[in-house]
Order: sequence, then structure tokens, then C-alpha cells
Amino acid sequence: MGLAHGTNIVKDGLVFLTDPANPRSYPGSGTIITDLKEKQSGTLSSTNMFDESESRTIAFDNSNFINFGHDSSLNFGTGEFTVLCWVGGLPSYPGSASTIIWKGGRFDGNRAGWNIAWANSPQDAYFIISSASSRREGRTNPNGGLNGWSGFKMIGMQRSGTNWNQIVDTAVTTLGTFSGNVDNTEDLLIAKNGQYNSYLNANIGPVLIYNRALSAQEVKQNYNALKGRFGL
Repeated sequence: MGLAHGTNIVKDGLVFLTDPANPRSYPGSGTIITDLKEKQSGTLSSTNMFDESESRTIAFDNSNFINFGHDSSLNFGTGEFTVLCWVGGLPSYPGSASTIIWKGGRFDGNRAGWNIAWANSPQDAYFIISSASSRREGRTNPNGGLNGWSGFKMIGMQRSGTNWNQIVDTAVTTLGTFSGNVDNTEDLLIAKNGQYNSYLNANIGPVLIYNRALSAQEVKQNYNALKGRFGL
């Protein structure tokens, strides 16, 4: 069942929502996936990416991706925001650097935006938030790594006040502080880094973006609303 069918997710502040299980978002074929907030559509780089056997997700193979373009609703400036996505479908960690979601930011310099990836060494989740003049990088904390990754996880990050937090399932953990302006005109990319060729070998389900910081209880609510679908 897709998210538009009464799923008890948090809706206050929700500015972007895709769910390949919902026919209104993705009909199961073709190259167009729709933001259910009706602000932007994404283009799949190839056909036959729908994986019904993995809880109705989009399957990425280290070469394909989705491009949603840019929309001003994703300009959060110096304000709060929350990004969440369900990712997994692998028996183990993929073993190489892999981009999960990208909206600017980079590893080797200052570029406004944010992104979430899997890092190669050590093998863990990797988070970047940046302005044109400053950048913060963080890895999964506590330092458990993701080499034992199995099934699906809800992974994301947020800025709450000036706290920059990671989210893994229901755990919200502070990575540091960041007060810079993240606004940019970069395309929102799923499973690809817009700076260089870093893709993803995994499956992605719902992607949710909020223009505010969800509370720990709201993060838990979203996790509980979908965990059954992913066999958790």
C-alpha cells in the first residue's frame, strides 16, 4: 500500500514525497516518477527499474538514477529541514562509495547543499551539509558501521536549530552544528552524485523531505508507519 492510502506519516511541513508503491507516484513502468506534493516530477535514467519483490521499490544498479530537477520548495536557506528515505534490499553492505540522495555539496570543497551516501572506508553512512563558504561532514554515529546492513533502513538527516543530526531508523543523533545557507539550484538526484560519478547499488522506497525539523517522536511515527512494509 502506498503512502497516499492513509498511511500515518507526518504531513505537517512535508514539501516532497515520492513512493514507487503508490501508482499516483509511479505506475510500475516507464521513466516518470511523480512527487505527490505535485511540485516536480523525476525522470528515471532507464526503464525496468521497478522491483515489486522488494516492497515495491526502485532498484539501482550502480549506473541508473533519478533526476528530479530543482524546485524552490527545497531551498531551506539557514532554516530547519528534514530528509528521510527508505533504502536497502541488499544482503550486505555494497562495499564501495555510493550516493543515496544528493542536493548539492561535495567532498573536496565548498558547494552549497546536502547529501547522504554510503562511504567506502570505513564502511558507514556519510553525511555532508555545506554552504558556499563552509562545510561539515559526518559519519554514522555511534560508530557501528554498516557492513552488517541487511534489509531496509530509514536513513536521513536534519537541521534542528543549528544542530545537524543524522537519522537511522528511530535514532536521531547530533553530528555537530551548522548554520550556513544551503540554498542552491542543483538538481535533486536519487542514487547519483551530481559532481562526479558515484551511484548506488541498492533499492530505494519512499523519499520524504520536510521544511522543518521533525521531533524524535515524529521520526519514530514515520518509521512505525512504514516498517511493516519492509518486514521490520
